[in-house]
Amino acid sequence: MQTREIKYTQGISKEKDFEISAVEIVDYNLIVVCVYRFPDGAFSIFLQNLESVIQKTKVKKRRLILCGDWNINFMQESKRMRDIQALLILYNLVNTVRSPTRVTKNSASLIDFVIKGKEIIRDIATVIDLG
Repeated sequence: MQTREIKYTQGISKEKDFEISAVEIVDYNLIVVCVYRFPDGAFSIFLQNLESVIQKTKVKKRRLILCGDWNINFMQESKRMRDIQALLILYNLVNTVRSPTRVTKNSASLIDFVIKGKEIIRDIATVIDLG
């Protein structure tokens, strides 16, 4: 499988706010981007940089898979969750993870994501408890 470095993501990473790793899988015309946002990271920087990466991928006419731990609970209504959902809808992207990704005896949250364009992979991701 041939891969290629993604140049336009260089310099966009900001510790705690938007930590990114990306690769193009040439054979599939696909870019896979993994992003981490520290729980106390600046949400505005995260959202701005996420949209920038999505836009640049769309301009390159590549399919996109976004994944990572964004520390935004999609099981709890919030402005941040609505802002992320609006961004995903704008670019015709969907989160394939529907069940909690962090479960303790006192809580459950969905903060880890696998997001893709609606034209890619039709399956929903499954969370497996290894504990």
